[in-house]
Amino acid sequence: MSRGWNAGATLALAGALAACSGGGSSTPRATPTVTPTTVATTPVGEQIQGLARLGLRASYRAGYVARQDKRPHRADWRVARTPSALRIDVITGGRTATLIVGPKGAFSCARAGKRRACFRVAKPGRPVPPPFDHAPQALFAADLVSLAQHAGAYAVTPATTAEGGGRGGDSCFRVRATATAPKPRVPAGIYCFADVGVLTAIRFPTGSTVRLVDVRMARPGPTTFRPYSSPTPLPG
Repeated sequence: MSRGWNAGATLALAGALAACSGGGSSTPRATPTVTPTTVATTPVGEQIQGLARLGLRASYRAGYVARQDKRPHRADWRVARTPSALRIDVITGGRTATLIVGPKGAFSCARAGKRRACFRVAKPGRPVPPPFDHAPQALFAADLVSLAQHAGAYAVTPATTAEGGGRGGDSCFRVRATATAPKPRVPAGIYCFADVGVLTAIRFPTGSTVRLVDVRMARPGPTTFRPYSSPTPLPG
């Protein structure tokens, strides 16, 4: 499966963090304007570039359902985003793995029942290190930056909403990195966007899918990006 979503790794980390509790990509930046460095040369490339730039400037809360062939087959994502902060909760089987990235750093958290734990895994302005970059945050951060800055380094062709799983009025695209695309690269797949730049559906070549189920175009409050357990430095 694409690096965009690995439910097994997410849940393994959730279990490890819960055990450590003893009880119970790239960071979004406050840069609303992105200057393309590999300019799109086709109308469809320019279109996805423009939508990615809108997505980087957008503030919203959204819910997604992600499905894959391997176990677990389904995960629910809750996404909160502003131009300078991102939170993603991946919920599967009663356990939640959370990644929060914002001006105060990056925090990886997990909760299952009454057990919860959080660790600070990166200082402010620093990238999220492996294995804590496992969460699908790249889809809402690094991948948007790559399409906004380097759309010309991707082969982009139109796709129908039926092919991508999008909604009526969405714009869908087949995306494939070329040899000139800088790393980390956007995974190959079909990506659908609303006209405000919010991702509404993704279909990967493996058949795994991500679909938007609800969205509220309002700026999340600052408490959204606070860890739900007192964070501690990462052990070791």
